[in-house]
Amino acid sequence: MTVKADPNTGTQPVNQTLTITLANGNSKDVPVTLLGAGGGGTGEVVAFSITDIKADNADLPTNGYGSQVVATPSTWVSWTVGGIEFTGVKICESPASNGSIIQMQGNDSDAAKQARLQNVTPIDGMSKIKIVFRSYPNKSGSYYNPGYTMTVAGAAQTPVETYTDKSGYREYVHEYDLAGLGADSFVLDNNKVGALYIESFEITK
Repeated sequence: MTVKADPNTGTQPVNQTLTITLANGNSKDVPVTLLGAGGGGTGEVVAFSITDIKADNADLPTNGYGSQVVATPSTWVSWTVGGIEFTGVKICESPASNGSIIQMQGNDSDAAKQARLQNVTPIDGMSKIKIVFRSYPNKSGSYYNPGYTMTVAGAAQTPVETYTDKSGYREYVHEYDLAGLGADSFVLDNNKVGALYIESFEITK
């Protein structure tokens, strides 16, 4: 059976229900989402790492946050990759012992110590976010599971998490399926205990 729907010319997805009635009188409701114009994405990937942040911030501190103040956006660091501008606060390069990667301060009660990372330039058709974290063992040999809040389309999102044990650390991969949300921005807040160590950050259009 083929069902043809008129295109959704808006920018936001439209959720509808298709009711199929069978010959015996029974019926089945099937949820259908019509993506907005451009909502299907292009498959283009925009990715960044500590290298990209340092390229636009030569004075980025190591294992410290310098003069970055959460309440003062003019003190935040900004960088551009693939024509997309990103910004963040309480972000630095981690020490070599923690991989020399992106470090984001975390705190579960003091907003002044909660790192934030977000895009400035809208990312139309954003369909997926993939973040690769590193977690280093504590004194007891256990690993810290990355905790933070990812907000997209006005709501906190839950990732699909996988991990792989590497030499000296555990690699966590968090993937967010955003297809159909019609979102063009994200905000990552480290409002949990402990710093985040990010190896790479990818957004798929």
